[in-house]
Amino acid sequence: MATVNLLLPHFDRADATSTHTANAREVLRAAGHDCDIYVDTHHADRAGQCRSYKALATGPDDVLVYQFAIGSVLGDWVKTRSERLVVNYHNITPVEFFAQWEPDFTYAATWGRRQLAELAPQAALGLGVSAFNELELVGLGYGVTGVAPVLVDVAGLGGVVDEGAVERFEGWAGG
Repeated sequence: MATVNLLLPHFDRADATSTHTANAREVLRAAGHDCDIYVDTHHADRAGQCRSYKALATGPDDVLVYQFAIGSVLGDWVKTRSERLVVNYHNITPVEFFAQWEPDFTYAATWGRRQLAELAPQAALGLGVSAFNELELVGLGYGVTGVAPVLVDVAGLGGVVDEGAVERFEGWAGG
């Protein structure tokens, strides 16, 4: 069975992409795959749960799954690899929403959009976390695409439901 290497620029405590990646690792391991997470940087709380991408050693049947959400040095590194590549696209917020206030984000988002396009010919599969994201991949020339929603551990969310907030949301959403 193929080893699946999950690649992530930054493994944070609880953002959607990091949580999805941790859950994906558990799903893939449960299915019998060897699977680890390789990162450029990580939050201190994630120490021991990931490895540096620079330590990645692969075999001929290995698959790289790049959790893509921003431009990064990891994206440039992925472009140099020859393993089968899956790009799991989590979205990049358009720069016009941040350009005036967040120049660093503007740079990283612009870099990311360029990298996303450059990876299209190399990717065996492009997955969007929504149909909207899949359409972006198709528009960039990804040949084989699909939708794989963000993996959320609903049981792990716990907590008390704020019934007032639920009622307000239902009224707002027309529900």
